[in-house]
Amino acid sequence: PAFERYREPVDVSIRPDGSFTIGVTRAGTMRVEARAEGFAGTRSMPFEVRRNDVVPAVEVSLQRGARLAVTVLDRETRGPVTHAVVDVHHASPILGQPRSGASSTIPTSDLGVRVARGTTGRDGLVVLESMPEGAFVLRIRRDGYAPTCSGVVRVDDQSSPGSLEILLGRGGAIE
Repeated sequence: PAFERYREPVDVSIRPDGSFTIGVTRAGTMRVEARAEGFAGTRSMPFEVRRNDVVPAVEVSLQRGARLAVTVLDRETRGPVTHAVVDVHHASPILGQPRSGASSTIPTSDLGVRVARGTTGRDGLVVLESMPEGAFVLRIRRDGYAPTCSGVVRVDDQSSPGSLEILLGRGGAIE
C-alpha cells in the first residue's frame, strides 16, 4: 500500500509478523505514524534517514483507544444542540491539573494540539472513538452560541469519564 505524508507518496510493505519496510525518497528527520480502527493513533520517536540508508528497528505500538461520549445541551432549555463542533485538544500545562465540572472560557492560544473532532447529531450527542490517553480540553462551537471549553478531562483505560454533558449559552464571540 502507499501512504501519503506532506503530499509525498511513501511505499510501505507490512509483513505478517507486523514488521514493515518503508521506501522513502528523501533524507531527513522522520517519524512513523500508525493508525488502525479501534486503536489510538501513535507516532514513533524522531529518527534520521539518509538517502539509500537502512534504519534499524523503529518500533510503533498501538493501544486500544478509549471512548468518550459528549452530549451538548442548550443552557436555558436543556434541549440538544445539533451540529455543534466538538474539538478535543491536548491540555496545555498552563491549564493546570485535570478537573471536571463547569465549563469555562479558555483562550484559543492556550489550547494544545487538536487530537479529535466530531459533530453532534440530532440528539446533541457525538461519540469520539479511539481516544489516546492523556489530559484534554474540549472546545465546543455552534453558530448562535458562545464558544465554550470544558474543564480538563483525563482519558485513560481506568478513569475515562465515558460520557460528558456540556451546556452552551446563547451568544457569540469575536475570535
